[in-house]
Amino acid sequence: MSDLVPESDARAERRRQILDAAVRVFAEKGHEAIRIQDVADQAGVAYGLVYHYFGTKDALLKTVFDENWAIFAEVVDRITSSDRSPEDAVRAVLDYAFGALDAFPDRMKVILLEYGRHARLGGALSHPDVARVVACLERTFVASAEQGALVPDANPRALAVLFLGALEGAIVATLAAPRAAPTEPPDLSAVRATVLALFRGVTARPPST
Repeated sequence: MSDLVPESDARAERRRQILDAAVRVFAEKGHEAIRIQDVADQAGVAYGLVYHYFGTKDALLKTVFDENWAIFAEVVDRITSSDRSPEDAVRAVLDYAFGALDAFPDRMKVILLEYGRHARLGGALSHPDVARVVACLERTFVASAEQGALVPDANPRALAVLFLGALEGAIVATLAAPRAAPTEPPDLSAVRATVLALFRGVTARPPST
């Protein structure tokens, strides 16, 4: 009996198997084109099992979005709560986001392109984990202001929203950029450096007069 997998663990593993399959199918075909049966076939399970766990393809897509934003929010909260300088905190957020893009391009495509077609950033700000990320970034920009590193009259919350929008836009542009071959990796370093340069331009300490 000790070799048997507990039922709760087996259910969690099956649920994860279905979600991973959904990411692959959403990334390949797009939300509008797929059916629940496509996800079931990709996962190697019965249609009824996918329906039992998630109900609809919209619920599947929302679950992928929710779970990954929850992870991102937790990471950003840890980064911005640490003793890093504001610039180092933003750099760490960029490193994590572009590292995720490099490691999980299909997942990022689903979150930002497929889900994003249904709820762009403006509408997504009410999502609790998106709002948490904005609040964490705002805290970092407030710290910059307290150190005298923000340009005059810069609004920390507006900067947080703009930074998140710039990060999303940079990743979407990277995902959508044409490449010589499907297997050719995107040039992440240049895009990351561009977003960081934008942040530095906004938050640079004004020269003393």
